[in-house]
Amino acid sequence: MAAYVPVTPERHGAKRWLRVRAYGFARPPAVVPVVAAEMTKLAAAMPTGILTAGDSLTPVAVLSPDGGRNAFVGPDEGWLADYVPAAFRAYPFRLAVGPNGAPVLCVDEDSGLVTDGPDGEAFFEEEGRPSKALRDIVRFLRAIEEDRRGTLEVAGLLQQYGLLSRVGSETSGGAQYKNLLQINQDALRSLTHDQFVELQRLNGLAFAYCQVISMQQWPKLNKLAELAVKLEQRKAQNVSSIFTPTGGGEIDIDWSQFKA
Repeated sequence: MAAYVPVTPERHGAKRWLRVRAYGFARPPAVVPVVAAEMTKLAAAMPTGILTAGDSLTPVAVLSPDGGRNAFVGPDEGWLADYVPAAFRAYPFRLAVGPNGAPVLCVDEDSGLVTDGPDGEAFFEEEGRPSKALRDIVRFLRAIEEDRRGTLEVAGLLQQYGLLSRVGSETSGGAQYKNLLQINQDALRSLTHDQFVELQRLNGLAFAYCQVISMQQWPKLNKLAELAVKLEQRKAQNVSSIFTPTGGGEIDIDWSQFKA
């Protein structure tokens, strides 16, 4: 279970942290929030959509075809895709809101990535100043939060212009994700000139087209989920032969073994 605490010189001055190499922490969620800046890469890796909850809209990447475990986390906790969503790449860090409303950097001390050394990155320099590695993490997290605000503005505009419709039951995932919305392409083609210009100004058109393209990744997601089931069935066997490590740390899968 995560144990996030504020990063301080007093608590972490003598400690170090390790960069993410395993993604077991990301195994539970079926979706993960995303921002517009990563939609181009997401479109080629996994389905995306917009989840509704009351009046709120949350752009997400879909990680499971049926609302279950994250299919992109392999049995060895490797990431089985060419792109890792930004929300996972800053782990074990995240920004929280402090008592005065200011952002506070926190770290998950139960992540196994906070150590007493000697490996890894220092939290602080000798004089108590955040290390360069820690400052880079803060910049990355702040950039995500800044982009999130713009992304939510785009999502709201897409809804206002009537461009969102529920993922249909005829589409993979439609029966499992009752509150998952996608771009209605007919409505997109019917935009007025003023609506088109406003979406273009906010980079909303790029977001919309990337979401449409990403829906082509449902078959890949279904295959990954199928693979997970087969691996459970083969626990007693050596299944390493179906994995081929790639140069970037990802894993290619020989799908020929799992054709119907």
